[in-house]
Amino acid sequence: YVYFRYYNRYQLLLAEIHLVEGEYEQAIGLAKAARDLAESKGVLKNIAKSYWLEGQAQSHSRRLSAAVQPLEKAVSIADGIGHGSLRWKIRLSLAEASKQAGKPVVEIVQQARKLMDQTTYGLAGTSLQETFLASNWFQKLRDLESSLNAGQARYPNGLTEREVEVLSLVAGGATNQQIALILHLSVRTVNTHVANILNKTGCENRTAATAFAIQNRLVST
Repeated sequence: YVYFRYYNRYQLLLAEIHLVEGEYEQAIGLAKAARDLAESKGVLKNIAKSYWLEGQAQSHSRRLSAAVQPLEKAVSIADGIGHGSLRWKIRLSLAEASKQAGKPVVEIVQQARKLMDQTTYGLAGTSLQETFLASNWFQKLRDLESSLNAGQARYPNGLTEREVEVLSLVAGGATNQQIALILHLSVRTVNTHVANILNKTGCENRTAATAFAIQNRLVST
């Protein structure tokens, strides 16, 4: 079955198993073998996955510079085909590797947040939304955001960390009700945060606040 349906899936699965087992050289070799097969068939999704697995294995081997390049290629391919989950999953791996390599990661993390929020909105009203928000993927995102916030200077116009978090969701088009659900806050609390954001930034409405966020690089465009 796997031979008929993109037979490079076999190599991808083995690469993932070796990655989990800590056998990183084997994982890299299988990821490259999978990529050769995927390229011969033009299966872009699996080419992206092979770069992703290779990048993760290089990162775990502490070859951080070597890890960033395949992860960046994987992001580019995933973006090109518009693959929903791969776009943010690979960005989380890229952010982790780049952070350890001492490279800037703010924009990557912001992009991952925006994409994951879009997924959250799409799951609104279903039990899957709660499961997604409680997943290890979201915990990785929060850990990355916390590490960035710890080293950042004070936000413009006296905005607090929570207000910036709310503002990023406003800029993403979320309603106050959606923001309350995502951040596990009451709608009244979100209303207060939004009012404070408008007062501090001198913005008259959510559209102006979104422009402020973009101008001050508080969200990715």
